[in-house]
Amino acid sequence: AVTRTRSNLEHKGTRFLRTCYSTACDRDEEQGSSGPVPTLPVAEHLSSTRASITLATDDKPMFPGFSAQWTDKLNFIDPILYGTIPVYRVLDYGGNIINSSEDPKLDQSKVVEIYHCMTLLNSMDRILYECQRQGRISFYMTHYGEEATAVGSAAAINPDDLVFAQYRETGVLMWRGYTLDQFINQCFGNCEDEGKGRMMPIHYGSKANNFVTISSPLTVQLPQAVGAAYSFKMAKNGRCVITYFGEGAASEGDAHAAFNFASTLDCPVFRNNGYAISTPSHEQYRGDGVAAHGPAYGMTTIRVDGNDIFAVYNATKAAREFTVKENRPVLIEALTYRIGHHSTSDDSSTYRQDSEVNQWTGASHPIARLKQYMENQGWWTEAQEKEWKQDTVNRVRKSLERCEKRLKPDWREMFYDVYEKMPDHLMNQMKMMEEHLEKYAEHYPKNYEKNNSTLLLGRQQLAACASIVPLAVAAAKRVMLVTIINFFMFKNEVAQWINNFIIKRIDKTKKKKVKINYYDFINFLYYKIISSYSVVIQKYIFDQVDNINYCHCVCKLKPNWSFENL
Repeated sequence: AVTRTRSNLEHKGTRFLRTCYSTACDRDEEQGSSGPVPTLPVAEHLSSTRASITLATDDKPMFPGFSAQWTDKLNFIDPILYGTIPVYRVLDYGGNIINSSEDPKLDQSKVVEIYHCMTLLNSMDRILYECQRQGRISFYMTHYGEEATAVGSAAAINPDDLVFAQYRETGVLMWRGYTLDQFINQCFGNCEDEGKGRMMPIHYGSKANNFVTISSPLTVQLPQAVGAAYSFKMAKNGRCVITYFGEGAASEGDAHAAFNFASTLDCPVFRNNGYAISTPSHEQYRGDGVAAHGPAYGMTTIRVDGNDIFAVYNATKAAREFTVKENRPVLIEALTYRIGHHSTSDDSSTYRQDSEVNQWTGASHPIARLKQYMENQGWWTEAQEKEWKQDTVNRVRKSLERCEKRLKPDWREMFYDVYEKMPDHLMNQMKMMEEHLEKYAEHYPKNYEKNNSTLLLGRQQLAACASIVPLAVAAAKRVMLVTIINFFMFKNEVAQWINNFIIKRIDKTKKKKVKINYYDFINFLYYKIISSYSVVIQKYIFDQVDNINYCHCVCKLKPNWSFENL
């Protein structure tokens, strides 16, 4: 719709009224009225001659924000007769291209790579689902039957496009190179988990892969995606945002707010898998699905067969090109079917029959259709299929064995990454926790990462530092450094910072023995560590070090330093 300013609207509205006024006056003259055309103000004239005003048949409604035609018949719009949005597809159930003009013409290596990703995801799902049933992980969600929606769309967008997922888009991350160890580390919440064990299983996130961490509450990702897309639009960086959500999420208020805001901002992708947990689609909404919302909100829209990998790929690729070029959103409704339970907390047999599920495990299954296509092309054989499936299982099992043995993160990690500087109440809580664990150690598991190993690393780095910085051997100065290292004994960053400081200068001078300016080194530590954690260090040192010696140490380092400022 063309946006008009208020003054333009008033101007056009006045012009419309003047047209009506002139028409009425002309009709009066035709009926024998004599005298000049009255020059009363428009509003006053209308009030006196309202009954005589009619609209010309070629006029169009001038209401702001609408483009429509007049009608003189009383007709309600019947949604049944209104027509439905067709479902776009490329492959039939036999793996054949229906219309050669719609063939994406992907080469063999690309198609095989897509198939590998879909089947590896399937194998990981089966093994991790069983792990949850055995009590080895707490929660899991499978992707059975929905592999094409995630992998097909991921293959069609650029690696630097930002992804806001719901929770069944593991295939997107896998396509972007997220490893099996990274997936399984997250599900176990071990010390190698990028989220430090703080999130539920399958709530993945990866800054390196432009994949925003998944949130459990439905639909929160949609308004966020719109905001991110708007920033891309303002930056004119050629990137777009793709966000995924299900038909259950489309019933949330956030979805409609996002649809409205997205008119010129981002590219959402919608997945309809037949069920919102246990609520079937026909009970979730009325009318022609969720794709019908697109035109109503002014969004370019398409409905595709979500089990057809090529249909999803073509639609997403075209949508991305349109979005980046036109700065307008596209809504894609991918129709698919969730073969598995909603999650390990769900038993789908209570609300659907096995016969219904079995209908979707045959030729219509996305993996089966792509496999049939590859066989038709002569790109895949049963021998390759058998070998690859066994390989995927072995790879997942080996990764599982490695990840399950890894320790849990140090419990202190839960106090970090919320505030830039830890507030007093969190420091008090951490101290209380330390005292509690020390008193009741026998009641708590021991399989978490201890800080001793990091402390040892920190002391080793300190010793290396002392060996090449003669002044650092002085007792008072060493006390300060040791105290800082001790406090950060569970923070690998400090050891890495010191190491980088040393290595940088060794690389620069190419000498075995290097003299490093002591003040440069202390300033480096100060701005890297103390400025970020000043309150924490102060309170820790207050209990650990003689205050007088510590103040003397600080004042000798730099005259204007003081305990209060630190």
